Amino acid sequence: MTRTVVSLTRDTEILRALHLMHEHDISNAPVVDEEGTLIGILSDRDCIRGVIQGTYHSEFAGLVSDFMSGEVETVGPDDGLIEATRRLMDLPHRLYPVVAGGDLVGVISRRDIISALTEKWQWSS
Repeated sequence: MTRTVVSLTRDTEILRALHLMHEHDISNAPVVDEEGTLIGILSDRDCIRGVIQGTYHSEFAGLVSDFMSGEVETVGPDDGLIEATRRLMDLPHRLYPVVAGGDLVGVISRRDIISALTEKWQWSS
């Protein structure tokens, strides 16, 4: 699990969100409210849609709240590696926010799974 999370607010401009996601090399970013409670998720696909839509209509691209997904599947901090791996393999999501008591405490991604697996099963060539 990654504990240092790049998160967004619903009022973040979509172009700013796109720049943050690019700068941190992430494809999804959790969206939180003022208290840190998870309220949505923004994907790179959502960002592209927002920018293209704004460009097409020659207007301001909009806010994260205009394009984020409000329904977010999450995992808990006590869910095991196998369960998280199964969900990441069986469902189309690349990342799951890790939530405890409604608060975002981290994210787990396919990249995190690969890191955990390579730490567990190291071999020499």
